Amino acid sequence: MWAWRPLGESEAQAERSYKAANCVMTQLLLRDATKAPELFDKSMKVYLNLAERACAEFIEAKSQSTTTL
Repeated sequence: MWAWRPLGESEAQAERSYKAANCVMTQLLLRDATKAPELFDKSMKVYLNLAERACAEFIEAKSQSTTTL
């Protein structure tokens, strides 16, 4: 399980880049799923489930953490 912890500068930049890439990927999949749902609908649903799980894990880890920024 992913555990929240304070990040160093390079780790924080890597995390921001990863989140930005996820946003771009989501937009591209959504666009493709809108144009050709028979081809991309399943991929969009899988990616959405992964993103929802990652968000839930982050919220859970953050709520259990006693460290504040």
